[in-house]
Amino acid sequence: MSRKTSVDTIVKFGAGGMVLLLAAYSAVAYMLVEKPVPGCMESYERTAIFDLNASDGRPLTTIELQARAGAGEVGIMQNARIVEVGGGPSPVAMEVALSASAPGGQAESGLDFAWHPASDGARSACLRYSVWMPVNFDFGPGGYLPGFYGNEVGSSGATPSSAGLRVRTKWQREGTSEIHARAPAIQAANGRSFTTRDKVFGRGRWNTVEQELVVNAPGAQDGSLKVWVNGDLVVNERRLQLSKENPIEIEGVLASIGFVGQARVHPNPEAAKLQISPIVLAWR
Repeated sequence: MSRKTSVDTIVKFGAGGMVLLLAAYSAVAYMLVEKPVPGCMESYERTAIFDLNASDGRPLTTIELQARAGAGEVGIMQNARIVEVGGGPSPVAMEVALSASAPGGQAESGLDFAWHPASDGARSACLRYSVWMPVNFDFGPGGYLPGFYGNEVGSSGATPSSAGLRVRTKWQREGTSEIHARAPAIQAANGRSFTTRDKVFGRGRWNTVEQELVVNAPGAQDGSLKVWVNGDLVVNERRLQLSKENPIEIEGVLASIGFVGQARVHPNPEAAKLQISPIVLAWR
């Protein structure tokens, strides 16, 4: 049986700014699933979707996608396009080339942009999207998928600030998933990783990722992180401290999608494409 949950707003971002549209959740095809998926989305009222369709219902062109991503995006014109999909969680998806060839023979991995519908900041947020990896997908050296960010200056995900917050999903060499975090209270130079109990991203299928982050009050250890992959709770971290002294807020989604490491170790471009469904963010 399908599950439908009401949504207050669908947020669309364009070159001219932000348009709020009141809509019923049933109008969002992505949110209709064949069976209930455990997660955090139902407990939130303020919800936004990074829509991949234009106002007339057609898929965005690459130029329109670039405009919707906003200033500071990297890689969209070179590595992204909106495609129609059959049998997926949404009628369209964003296809991302992870090992595209750039002028001069250099390789560019994926794309990077920040989406911030929670313009007033949030202490708690829930993120959901699905990723499809083809049967011949090469996991390569591992890579990043979208996650939360906050307390950042600028919109590109290239260089985090020492005061910044980033909590992102990764895949490893064999397709196992991992959550990687950087925050003011995390002292390790490379951040902190949270195990997902060897949960593997399946090739030739859609994998649904849902994660909920609650940031701690200054000085307290009352934050939490929960992550579901394909409906299974794989991370349940409590007493999480991301900031010791200063308040920290979740500002939005860092859509950083690409391989880690140097381009010379990236797989063949034909085995390095994936698709991402429209990203849904809820916050309070």
